[in-house]
Amino acid sequence: MTPAPIRAALAVLALGLALGAASPASADSDRKLHALFGRDDRVFVIPEGMPWSAVGKLTFRGAGHCSGAMVSPSVVLTAAHCLFTAHNGGTIDAPISFFAGYHMGRYAAEADVVSYWVSTDYDYLSFLNTSDMDGLDYAFVLLAQPIGDTVGHFTVHELLAEEIERAVDRGWEKITQAGYSGDTEYQLSAHIDCLIVDYYADNTISHECDTLPGDSGSPIFIERNGEFQVIALDSAVYEGPRPNNIAVDSRAFARDLAEFIRRNEPSSDLALRPIAN
Repeated sequence: MTPAPIRAALAVLALGLALGAASPASADSDRKLHALFGRDDRVFVIPEGMPWSAVGKLTFRGAGHCSGAMVSPSVVLTAAHCLFTAHNGGTIDAPISFFAGYHMGRYAAEADVVSYWVSTDYDYLSFLNTSDMDGLDYAFVLLAQPIGDTVGHFTVHELLAEEIERAVDRGWEKITQAGYSGDTEYQLSAHIDCLIVDYYADNTISHECDTLPGDSGSPIFIERNGEFQVIALDSAVYEGPRPNNIAVDSRAFARDLAEFIRRNEPSSDLALRPIAN
């Protein structure tokens, strides 16, 4: 059977840009569908237990897939652009199912999608043609069943400016990215111990994790004291002397996510900060 079309992949990297700048693109920048840095450092992982079992494939009413991560018992974090199609002026292509810990036709758990949330300020067509939407390229998907209670879920660490500065100076934790790349969409691949390269005023970062189409929305995370913490999600890749891989970091979405979980999982005891008034 011919695989369904794969949605655009996303990652994180950019060299030589100041903190005060927006993410490194202009209206005439050309997005890429992949970015490998030197050799391909991705490895296959078997999603048997955390953190891998909490990563999954998000499927859509139209076609293709994106990657996503359980961030509470019932909520998946992914990229906003995954929920749109370029056909008919950038209309919604609704997500229908999430397969956690997907591996070669099997999965740890599956749930239908109940609803989803994207910022009202997000404009998909602008995202395709400019860098103006890069810091808003995140979405939350609510599942019909709390499969995160079974497969596990990430916590979200809201990055501090000093932490990112240390990461750029190679003085902070290395990061891991995991998703369902287009060339290996039936197996979970991961780039373990890749690097943050820079960060920007629109709450995006650059990194050198190897990604391909299908990795859009995949989690970028660290491990602290046995706990797996999402710090960013895969978003966009730009052409340049070297590819610029952009990820939306948790400064952008942590508080919106906390509010979404509070409204949809009122019994959740997750230590997430509500949105400030």
